[in-house]
Amino acid sequence: MKYSVSSLMCFGLVMVPMIGKAEDIRLAVGLALPPYYLSEEQSGMELEIIKQALSYRGHTLTALFVPFARVIPSLASGFADAAAPANEASGYQVGYYSNPHITYKNIAVTLVSSGLDISSVNALANCSIVAFQNAKTYLSSDYADAVKNNPRYNEKSRQDLQIKMLVSHRAEVIVLDENIFKYYAVKQGIDYHAKMKIHPIFDSVAYKVVFNNERLMQDFNAGLAHIKQTGVYQQILDSYLTNDE
Repeated sequence: MKYSVSSLMCFGLVMVPMIGKAEDIRLAVGLALPPYYLSEEQSGMELEIIKQALSYRGHTLTALFVPFARVIPSLASGFADAAAPANEASGYQVGYYSNPHITYKNIAVTLVSSGLDISSVNALANCSIVAFQNAKTYLSSDYADAVKNNPRYNEKSRQDLQIKMLVSHRAEVIVLDENIFKYYAVKQGIDYHAKMKIHPIFDSVAYKVVFNNERLMQDFNAGLAHIKQTGVYQQILDSYLTNDE
């Protein structure tokens, strides 16, 4: 069950005296990317973290779901007050970047029963692989080189299908974000701890929220520190990545 504001308050999310005017923050985010963003539900793991951190100083949040290519331009044009996920590599130089609030980490996953040991990107060269769409673009050049001549390499836009293809032995390896993998595995009722092996062969990437207002960035940082200290942050993660309803 996902946490409501009232239930999160029980974990210690208590308002502090206002330092500045409380505002409704228009946050530009990419279209649905479960579990980070769920546009139909106006929710998601990352969205809830941002919302709860901002509420520490009394701010509310309105999510503006836009194509990923429009996230930063929405902030630059003034259509939004903040944007996520972002970091300095996003190229927006006049905004105020928060402390990291979420880490994305791509992984390779195999069935335990296959006995495969994927210890490096190069080990993928001869495997049957189903990766996320445009993985050869987003991942390292080493990855692109490793799979470019592999006739058994495929990419899928629907990431829930990657797990189904692994379970049905239509792929030996799937490549996707770790939290997306766990989210869909739980949704499909799969005990991934027992049946699947995670191979952490890719680097993690930390992401931030970028604001057009320095005070809002500072308010967010204060709230982020608070929800981590009180355990609310971990409760939000667990609510999306476990099946403890």
